[in-house]
Amino acid sequence: MTGIVLATGSGAPSPSLNAAARSAQGAPGARLADLRNTDGAVAASAVVLPNGSGYLTSRLSTLDTGRTYQLWAVSTNGAVSLGVLGSHPQVVAFTMVGDASRLVITNEASGGVIQSHQVPTAAGDLPRA
Repeated sequence: MTGIVLATGSGAPSPSLNAAARSAQGAPGARLADLRNTDGAVAASAVVLPNGSGYLTSRLSTLDTGRTYQLWAVSTNGAVSLGVLGSHPQVVAFTMVGDASRLVITNEASGGVIQSHQVPTAAGDLPRA
C-alpha cells in the first residue's frame, strides 16, 4: 500500500498549496516533524493532520536528471511509500498511511521504488497523535 502525492516538486508550488501547508501547522491535533539530513540540518518539515492529510515543505537540493526524492512512513511494520516527490520538491501534499512514528526521504531513480535500499537523505520522528 502506498500513499498519494497530490503535487510533485517539479515547479513552484501554488499559492493555495502553500497556504494549506501553513494553515495545517496550527490545526488542532497536527503532528509536526523536522526531517534532518546527515549533518543534522533541517532538510524538510512535515505536518500530518488527524485525517491523514499531510504537507511536506522541503529545503532539499535539486537532484540530477533521472533521480527523484521519495517520502516514506516508517512504523513497527516497516516502511511504506507515501509517494515520489520529484527532483526539487518545495511544498508537497501527501496522504499518511498507517500509524507511522518516523518520516524518511530517500534519493531514488526516477519513478521511485517499492522498497528502498538507500541511506536516508533526511529523517525525522513524528510525534504520536
